Amino acid sequence: MPTSVPQQLRGVPFTTGRAKRLGVTARMLAGSRFRGVLHGVHVCADVPDSALLRLDAALLLAPRDSFATHHSAAAVWGLPVCDPVRPHVGVGRGLRAPQVQGVSWHAYASPPSLRLVDGRLVGDPAVTFVQLAGTLSLLDAVIAGDALTRRGLVRPGDLVAAAAGFTGVTGLRVSRAAALVRPRVDSPMETWLRLLIVAAGLPEPVTNLDVHDANGRWIARPDLLYPAYRVAIEYDGRHHDGETQRVDRDVFRNEDLAQAGWFVLIVHAKDLYVRPARTLERLVRALRNHGCVLGPVDDAWRYLGRPCSTGPWPGVTAAPPAPSSGRKYLPAGRGGAFSCPL
Repeated sequence: MPTSVPQQLRGVPFTTGRAKRLGVTARMLAGSRFRGVLHGVHVCADVPDSALLRLDAALLLAPRDSFATHHSAAAVWGLPVCDPVRPHVGVGRGLRAPQVQGVSWHAYASPPSLRLVDGRLVGDPAVTFVQLAGTLSLLDAVIAGDALTRRGLVRPGDLVAAAAGFTGVTGLRVSRAAALVRPRVDSPMETWLRLLIVAAGLPEPVTNLDVHDANGRWIARPDLLYPAYRVAIEYDGRHHDGETQRVDRDVFRNEDLAQAGWFVLIVHAKDLYVRPARTLERLVRALRNHGCVLGPVDDAWRYLGRPCSTGPWPGVTAAPPAPSSGRKYLPAGRGGAFSCPL
């Protein structure tokens, strides 16, 4: 019987059977050096808990060629999705999932398109997006899609095409989320800000487009912008006042934009969490001051991010992007980008 933890068991989950073969008794497993992850699966007590740890524990009990799905697939791809308490595992036709509590098992008549990522089988990026968009809130689903697109794992058009293969309520949810995914989105907060704007029935801003001055010199790449009206929106995600270099860089950038005739709207986290209505009022005023004709703001933004489990999804469709030139008129109002038949 070993007096120390065998090296093969350090840092990874393991089954009771494997521990026994390495000389670790049931009494030792019940001690302070180990903890249970799932029934029949343990890990050393100093290993931090994570979605990937729980997934690996479930895969030890799953049939061969089982794969990560839904939230667990998001963890494999490193997407900004809430950490699942229960691992999600898919099993193919003719394979029986073990009766283990604490795992969400998903039976597939035929396995979806799979990839091997860091030793784990997982649905490809489009498959993972479809799985997530069928269960997450609209906001979280688009955040996941934007992240996949930003990392070059998939294109927005690929997600729209993948969504077209589904019908019913799931198809509707996935299609609406896919239609709102955009390239060049740098953070979940930028996604939230953009969807807040679209949900309010305002024209959709362009994401992270380069801005040049009259001489062709590059000035900046604002988070969101309306080229036709020279209105830029920057999300300021600083968490403390010690980021002096970044503060200076942002100030110089905003000064350059102002000299080139742009209005820069700065948005902080509190503007989304606490005062979204005020944020929309600021944007509406800026757009109107720069020649954009707008209708009334749609109240649908108040339902943005509602979890699917609490009620029906708002009836959301993608708004047309703001034009880069042409007549400065973009209608907005009820029944536009977001409609909420609740």
